[in-house]
Amino acid sequence: MSYSGDGSEGHKGPVRGVDFHRTQPIFVSGGDDRKVRLWNYNERSHNPCVHTFEGHTDYVRSVSFHKIFPWIVSASDDHTARIWNWQSRTRMADLVGHTNFVTCARFHTRLELVATTSMDLSVRVWDISQLKFKAHAGRMFALQKVAINVLTFPLTVISDSIAGDGHEDGLRSVDWHPTDDSKLITSSDDHTVREWRVPLEGGDSGDSLGIDYMEEIGMTVAHDSYVQSVKYYGNDGQFVSTSVDSTFIFHKNTNK
Repeated sequence: MSYSGDGSEGHKGPVRGVDFHRTQPIFVSGGDDRKVRLWNYNERSHNPCVHTFEGHTDYVRSVSFHKIFPWIVSASDDHTARIWNWQSRTRMADLVGHTNFVTCARFHTRLELVATTSMDLSVRVWDISQLKFKAHAGRMFALQKVAINVLTFPLTVISDSIAGDGHEDGLRSVDWHPTDDSKLITSSDDHTVREWRVPLEGGDSGDSLGIDYMEEIGMTVAHDSYVQSVKYYGNDGQFVSTSVDSTFIFHKNTNK
């Protein structure tokens, strides 16, 4: 099965990001047509695209589902990341603060946080806990049998974030540590992978952001050219990086 831009509901131009939902038969894609599209891969009709989210004003670089809530986060060359509700088909929030292309956005695996990377040389972490009210309100009204398509909540603009600065060229990707809530990892055009500690109130076991900057705790000169992506694997902090130098490398993490 393939999904192309040949039909009226397909992407027009390159598709740059895709993610699959953990439990539902859906996936999301983003592309140069500035659209975020939701697909049902069990749908065998001519139109498996079940919804198109519009709002970005430039290329969409990455898309990702939330682990629990019916949310999607997208990253775009319009300098923003945006959060969408795939159940109510609404745009929930804009994350505003980067000054160049936003290349990747990822929800935290447990906390109400989003990490983003940008060509402005920074990684940022955003507190999105205020959005839980919208999720709870949506469920409450649904229980009262109010049609979900008439629910309207004001768009939230989140401009406060904490930043990590240290890369010497644009950042390409970010991933959250699978077991340590306070750690994340980034890749960059400066040929390096860097690991960061996010300040949490109450220490590493806290659940909200603390001071206003991130600490760089490790740096690896990983490749001979741009490092396109990085991802943790296992539970001990190992990670794999990929590069335009035609290699991918598995790394043993020594930053405990």
